[in-house]
Amino acid sequence: MKLLSARKAFLSGSSVFLLLTMILDLEAQTYSITDLGSNSWSYSEAHGINGVGSVVGEYESTTVFYVLAFLYDGGAISELGHLGGTPYAVAYGINDNNKVVGESGTANTTHAFVYSNGTMTDLGTLGGNNNPSSYSSAHAINRAGAIVGASSVSFNQAGTIHAVLYSGTAKTDLGALDGDYSSANAINNLNVIVGESDVIIQGTTNVHALVYTNGALHDLGTLGGGYSSAKGINDSGLIVGEAETVLGGVTNLHAFLYRNGSMSDLGTLGGSSSSASAINSSGQVVGYATDTSEVSNAFLYDGSRMLNLSNFIPSGSGWTNLTSADALNDVGQIAGSGYLADGSFHAFLLTPTIIVVAPIIISNAIFNESGFSFSFATQTGVQYQGQFSSPLAATNNWLTFTNVSGNGSTIRITDATASKAERFYRVVAH
Repeated sequence: MKLLSARKAFLSGSSVFLLLTMILDLEAQTYSITDLGSNSWSYSEAHGINGVGSVVGEYESTTVFYVLAFLYDGGAISELGHLGGTPYAVAYGINDNNKVVGESGTANTTHAFVYSNGTMTDLGTLGGNNNPSSYSSAHAINRAGAIVGASSVSFNQAGTIHAVLYSGTAKTDLGALDGDYSSANAINNLNVIVGESDVIIQGTTNVHALVYTNGALHDLGTLGGGYSSAKGINDSGLIVGEAETVLGGVTNLHAFLYRNGSMSDLGTLGGSSSSASAINSSGQVVGYATDTSEVSNAFLYDGSRMLNLSNFIPSGSGWTNLTSADALNDVGQIAGSGYLADGSFHAFLLTPTIIVVAPIIISNAIFNESGFSFSFATQTGVQYQGQFSSPLAATNNWLTFTNVSGNGSTIRITDATASKAERFYRVVAH
């Protein structure tokens, strides 16, 4: 494992405090892989993951040809049932309280559901449940339990589907940019929502990525073509998804990262297409991309490059190709789907054998009568040590002044023993 360091100096009185930050080199990353399938299933696909590695998705039995929802939790896989009528259910999202959301068949149609403690509850639609053609689907749930998806609007507006926010028993129609269609695909813990909606430009209806914040929808544009869709958002407001590009008159679909008001093309693995599904608090992005043979592979984008996750398949595991990565959490676990050597198509869970640690950015350093303190952002599941050394020549003699557990928020640590003597600081993640 190669360590990289970055330095920043702060002057206080007659002392210089030099802070060092440490990151892991992702090229040294390895993974274990868990098969989320069964010989009694014809296929399985993963769609969502929570902070402790519980995974949800869909599967189809080899004997009963219905798509059903599954939950992988604590090493066991369970089937979640359905709302009634024809057996059908797909699970799309799960939060850290193990509340699962998705869509399921009812007596007449398909409705959004939330599943908790063994019970599946119908979330209903914006237009009420008495209309036989009513429709809804839940796509994501945040830490506080806010759920987003899409729903039919009313009996009198047949075919009109709008993004919807379920909060407790309330249902909120988020509207559309134009036309009669929108869908909410993801929500962060600050209740910022992303998705897609109809837009009408010069009389032509296209679908564009959107963000819903402060009570209003905003068009995120495209990469030059007519289509885009936002699939994921983190708590820093970074948004990922897919958008059409146009180069030399040829239109392709590419993964994008949207930040600071600009949409950036994340490229491919050498082929023509890609799509981003999710982003974690460290800014890591997952999705699928085609290689030079136009074969779809799951990818991880680490902030500067797109890595083919099929190259990280553990030797002897029986997997041949990871075709898509659909979800990841803050400790770097990735859920997706791919092929085994016998041709089976199964959901998988990749777990880092070394936790992927984002660059530790130290900020707001202060020296006063309480000591020397500074802030940095943490990742859930990562342990951090605040250390100092004096003088610099003795950098192998680092002393730990505090131990903290990451929880996904920015924390502040203080060395109460600091004086005006020269001292050097670093944060080590492990």
